[in-house]
Amino acid sequence: MGVDVASAALEQAHAHAEAAGVTDVRFEQADIGGPLDQLGTFEVVLALGVLHHVPDLRTAFARVASLVAEGGHLVLWMYGRHGRAAHMLNQRFLELLTKPGEGSGDREVVARAFLEELGDRFASDSGFYTPRGTGAEGVRWLIDHPAWLADQMFPAYERPVDLEEILALFDAHALTFDHWFGVPEEVALRRCRAAHDWSRWSACCDRPTTSSPAVASDRTVERPP
Repeated sequence: MGVDVASAALEQAHAHAEAAGVTDVRFEQADIGGPLDQLGTFEVVLALGVLHHVPDLRTAFARVASLVAEGGHLVLWMYGRHGRAAHMLNQRFLELLTKPGEGSGDREVVARAFLEELGDRFASDSGFYTPRGTGAEGVRWLIDHPAWLADQMFPAYERPVDLEEILALFDAHALTFDHWFGVPEEVALRRCRAAHDWSRWSACCDRPTTSSPAVASDRTVERPP
């Protein structure tokens, strides 16, 4: 099942499924700002690029966690506070360059000029994200795709999180940290130790990690059976 608040996104998902010949999937319109009980529960729940755009993170996380069946898995992808820090400064700088009340078209012009001027310098460790990566190709992707440009450069709401905050949410909902996609196991273990009461996480974090092309901020958690 695919879920989104926007009907346009669901229409696009339907089109992709039909083009790929996928028939055993359905799509539902729902708002994470309200109850999600009507959706049921699932063995695997993916919340990718969602929760850092929700002002009430605790409530939204509780609603997502309620969708995970006993023994199931929750996969998160969220902006990290430290990795996103430089990009947040760029976002703030663009706010200063635009006048209050300017429309999205005016802001896009300023953002596009900003990226074209900086080019590779913008791509260097800035913390932005695109389907084409975070290098020069990613910068060009932003320039050529207005929706992505708006999402990355002047989102309506965005609040990156840190590992300690995520682990606290897991703890509050009886979720056990399983592994961190794309991050070497020794690095994940060290970060867990620094961010939380290690005695509560060592047994789970000692499990071998699986290789994945996912970005480093992905995490998988497991609800105990």
